[in-house]
Amino acid sequence: MTFACYRMPYADEFVRVEQKDGEPLRFSSPLDLEGREGFVVAPFVVADDSPLLLIRPDIVTRHQVDEAIGMKSEQTVGGRRKRQRSREERAAYHNSFNLFHDELQKGRFRKIVLARRSVETFDEDVDAKRLFLRACKSYPRMFVALVSTPQSGTWLMATPEVLVKEASPPTPPQLGRGDAPSCEPPLVGGKATGRRRNVGNGWRGPYST
Repeated sequence: MTFACYRMPYADEFVRVEQKDGEPLRFSSPLDLEGREGFVVAPFVVADDSPLLLIRPDIVTRHQVDEAIGMKSEQTVGGRRKRQRSREERAAYHNSFNLFHDELQKGRFRKIVLARRSVETFDEDVDAKRLFLRACKSYPRMFVALVSTPQSGTWLMATPEVLVKEASPPTPPQLGRGDAPSCEPPLVGGKATGRRRNVGNGWRGPYST
């Protein structure tokens, strides 16, 4: 199944964009998105194993977060973790954080983004939508999204940053970035302008031209 769900900061509802059949369109460059509508899934570097994808907006619906909490999801991912994060992993992150912080204190950089990768093993399936709704409730000030395609797999993400704003009506008041889209379906009319950036090796959120 190919779909994306997203909730803007402090919003009580989320938007679901679903492609009914077929696979998302693949592109080699963001420039190829000109004139197209849909939800964009993009890596930092486009490659054969990490393509730029466009989810076709066959069905766009809006749902109240509180009302959807009791609904069962059609999308599951690996379940309970068999182990907690290792001490070595925590120590490595702590050391990296201190190094980054020192460089900021010295004024060598204005901003540094520290990312980490953790591989976890699960022993049963969990409800992906339930995780998404839980994140919506746990992080009200953040943009939260759940994206799933056959090519990219399933991604759950949250970020406090909003990056793209409308240039002309009737686009939504704000379009989010790969870490932040809008409560209104960002799929019709107007032109979206601004920078867009992704989270991890993941997506960039809605795109409309």
